[in-house]
Amino acid sequence: MGICPYCKQYIDLNTIVIEKKGKGIVDQDRIYICPCCDYVLGFSYAMR
Repeated sequence: MGICPYCKQYIDLNTIVIEKKGKGIVDQDRIYICPCCDYVLGFSYAMR
């Protein structure tokens, strides 16, 4: 469990919004968004 640095609400990986962009499951960019205030918390790049 963590705290959003913008709205100070408690969030965890079950409630966080993850938007996936890319070519199927091989090549994906992920954007992590707070479900309370809709601020972007981070980015990641996953290549399998």
